[in-house]
Order: sequence, then structure tokens, then C-alpha cells
Amino acid sequence: MRACLLALKILFGVVILVVASLYFRVVVYQPVERAAFHGDYWHNPYENLSEDKAYKANFHSHTHQWMGITSGHGDHSDMQKEYAQLGYHVAQTSEYNLLNGSNDISVYEHGFGLNKVHQLVFNAQAVNWMEFPLYQWTGHKNDMLHRIKTDNPQSLVVLAHPKLRNGYLPDEMRELSGYDLIEVVSRFRVSTEVWDSSLMSGNPVYLLGSDDCHNVFEEEEVGRAWTWIWSDSLADLVSGLKKGRSMGIILPYETKSSILQYHQTHGCPLDNLVVKDNQLILTTSSMDSVRLVSDGKSGKWEAIHQGDWVTNLSGIHHYVRVELKDKWDVKVYLNPIIRYNPQNGLAPIQASSKIDYLKTVAYRLPPLLVILITIWYFLRLNKWNEILIQQRYFLKRKRLVE
Repeated sequence: MRACLLALKILFGVVILVVASLYFRVVVYQPVERAAFHGDYWHNPYENLSEDKAYKANFHSHTHQWMGITSGHGDHSDMQKEYAQLGYHVAQTSEYNLLNGSNDISVYEHGFGLNKVHQLVFNAQAVNWMEFPLYQWTGHKNDMLHRIKTDNPQSLVVLAHPKLRNGYLPDEMRELSGYDLIEVVSRFRVSTEVWDSSLMSGNPVYLLGSDDCHNVFEEEEVGRAWTWIWSDSLADLVSGLKKGRSMGIILPYETKSSILQYHQTHGCPLDNLVVKDNQLILTTSSMDSVRLVSDGKSGKWEAIHQGDWVTNLSGIHHYVRVELKDKWDVKVYLNPIIRYNPQNGLAPIQASSKIDYLKTVAYRLPPLLVILITIWYFLRLNKWNEILIQQRYFLKRKRLVE
């Protein structure tokens, strides 16, 4: 019994020591300077949609991996079969810290922490195994994004399901950098507050829509949220995501028959979106209502008559994005139209490389204290173990003498 208790104490101490050592490795970077969007021109990612084809895609789903330790059911062929029935052009897995060779486009989900601070990494060449498994402050998140980009410089990094367990908070988006997209539309959460906070800080990041399916055999997990991407070919979808030539859709349905019926009877709902002379002209084939979200504020829903809708953009200072819905409450989220100057260009803010040494020390002190206490605990444990051994040896000799 004493041996089992001692083994548990040692195991507990080792776990604490490993976790504290991970947190001690943190590097805190200075926030990148940024400013709100401004300029005399509008950047419209949906220009000339007719030149490209719209592809229905889901890049975030999980199958049975890691001997069932992670959440996932079915295999890659099961997942492909389910999504093919719904007319998807692309359906891929994003396994936890695993590059799936069956995928046409390399993507994996990084992170196994308790508060779901996860990232999707497109075009990854290697898996990054570093993680802060418990709570993460903004400094930890920036450090993790910097590490992922350093390992995969050509990758496309997506903040996964930001509102799930509040993995990413709106208030910290002004300080975060090193990501390219936000998974705004997910079966679990729609994270428009986080997205708008990022846009208001002057970071031109676009959206991703995903099921985040963990069980292809559960009817409410497949075909609920996805991304339409405009591209000249299937091989160039990641480029379409980078350019913002995409939109996210989420369905309110949870039964397989309703989801199947929608996918079989509805195609891409956006026909065209043009910005000309400070006017936004939208053409849709199936949506009934529209509203603008500009500079972080949502407008009122307005009816769309005969598929066309026009509005003036002269009073909008930084950016505007469009949300659509139909009478069944199917919702569509479009990427932002952004004010800019052509000579400056638009690109997501890259990860900072300037270290804040004072904050790094402040972040490292608590785990260092935990490491020292744990080492002291092991030394004390060893001391008491030696005393117990000596006592048992003494009693044994005493019995032999008697």
C-alpha cells in the first residue's frame, strides 16, 4: 500500500514538473503596431466572381486516431462517403497533431489544451508538439502562433473555434498576430465578435466555415457548416482562402434528412458582389434578408427584393461585411470589404519577433517557482523514504536479535 502511494506521489510530481517546464519555455513578444483600416479605395475580395468556380469545402473534421485517445469515430473513407452524398467538392480531416497522408491539402489541428486554444495549420510540413496545456494568457497564445509559423513559414494558420470555451477573447485580438484566418463559422459557435475585434484593430483576416465533425455517424455533425471558395481549380483552394474569395454558411437543421434536402436543393447562394462608386451591389439566388456589419456595429435586417440589393458605403470608415439569411434561418457570412490605399496593400499581420524581456520574466517566474517547489518535494519525499527504510531495517535487526 505504501509503495502504491509513493508511486502515485512520484507520478503526480513528475506531471507537475513537466507542465511547469513547458510554461517556463514561454517567450512573450511585443504587440505589433497597427492602425484601423483607412484609405480612399475599397478592397473587394469578390471582384469578378464569374471568372472562377465556387467549390463547397470542409477542412475540419476528425476520425479515429491515436488508438481512440482523441475524439473521433470512423475512418477517412467513411468521412469521404458522408460528405460526397452532400455534394462537397472537398472534404478533409484535420487530425490532432497528425498529418494525414490521405488529404489532398495538408492540414492538421494543433493543440490539446484544456481551454481549447487550437489552430488549424494548412500546408504544414511538420507538426509542432509544443503546447501550454492548461490556461493560456495572451503571451502564451502569441508565443504558440510564433512557433507554428517558425516551423512552417509557408503555412496558413487558422484560429480554430475561438468562442469554444473562450479560447480566444475579443479583447486580446489587438495584441495577437501570426494567424491568417479565423474559423468564424463552426457547428459549435459563430465567432463574429472575435472576428470584428480583429478587423477593428486593423488586421485583414478572412473567415473559414467548418463542421468540426468528430463522428461521421452522428447525423447532426455532418453538413452543418462549411465554406464556399471561389477558385480557378481545386488545386488552388488555399489561395482562394488567402484572398478572401470565400464565405461561410451554417444551417439550423440537426436531422440528416433536412440537411440532405438542403444540400441537394441549394447551390452557392451568392451570385455577385460589386463595389462601384461607393455603392455595394449584391446579387443572391436564394437569400431573403441582408444586414451590414460596419466598424464593429451591426445594422438592421433588410429584405432583398428579386435577388438584388444595393447600399451606399460613403458613411463607413474602416470596413464593412455582409450577413445574409433566408426564411428558414440559414445564415451566410461574407468576408469584409476594406478601406485601403493600393500602395500599402493588405496582408494579415505577421507574428512579432521583438521579445518583451520584462514580461517574459514575469510569465516565467510562476512556473519556475512551481519547479523549485516540486524539486523540494521530491527531495523531502526521498528523505522520508530513507527514514522509513532505516526504520524497517532497524526493526528487522531488532527482531533477529530477539
